[in-house]
Amino acid sequence: VLTSPSDLSRIAGEIYRRHCDGHKIVAVVSAYYGQTDQLLGEAAIIEHTLDSASQFTADLVSLGEDRTAAGLAIACDKLGLNVKLQRAETLGLTLDGPSNGADVVNFDPSNILRDLTSADVVIVPGFVGVDQAGNRALLKRGGSDLSAAVIAAQLGAQRLCLYKDVDG
Repeated sequence: VLTSPSDLSRIAGEIYRRHCDGHKIVAVVSAYYGQTDQLLGEAAIIEHTLDSASQFTADLVSLGEDRTAAGLAIACDKLGLNVKLQRAETLGLTLDGPSNGADVVNFDPSNILRDLTSADVVIVPGFVGVDQAGNRALLKRGGSDLSAAVIAAQLGAQRLCLYKDVDG
């Protein structure tokens, strides 16, 4: 769990260490601690004034994951790693259900596999994918872990490491 941008150099260092051990890395990141709740709160204030839920709530809330992913890409780039950054729209994670609590229905790993041919690390936002119409949608809470598990399984990864702030 990342609490702030100051944590990114530590995570980038861990990615660099694993790369030096001969591994290709797909890093699935979540928003900084508390940021998802803050963005959900902002969306609730706006939605309340509109008196209806908006399909664009996922666009606002997923900014947390986008921010962390871009920051980690910068930190890895500074260490000399060849980095590719995926966006929700190119990731290949298709979701179905409410835009703020959808379920995974498909994952197409082809874009990540393509990027892994030329990059040391591919960084992707967790918790977010797209619906059948191509609009951003969010998984239920804990969705970054689910994203990581789905991606690892579909890629046939040898290992999945979750860095958490709780034991388990």
